[in-house]
Amino acid sequence: MDSLMLSNLQNMCPNKDTSNTNLAPLDYSSTFRFDNSYYVNVVNKRGLLQSDQALLDDPIAAALVNSYSNDPYLFSNDFAASMIKLSTVGILTAPYGEIRKKCGSINNI
Repeated sequence: MDSLMLSNLQNMCPNKDTSNTNLAPLDYSSTFRFDNSYYVNVVNKRGLLQSDQALLDDPIAAALVNSYSNDPYLFSNDFAASMIKLSTVGILTAPYGEIRKKCGSINNI
């Protein structure tokens, strides 16, 4: 992790019980915009989570991270295409499935 980012995170979230409710943004460079900055951050070793940086360990994922970090249009286009594809996924309802009221548990009948 980038040393400046690490220092900022340690100040924001010191190892104390009182800091357990502090939140750190997943994309600190463009917190209020939806863009490709997440990928730019990962390439620059500024991914917040270990799993973010692990994307660079896999050649296929790393190629996508690098492509998206360099080309905001490619990221936006691929994201839009994935949302369209996701919208075609069917929702299973009774008797094959249910829409849960709480994610972590099945509904009471």
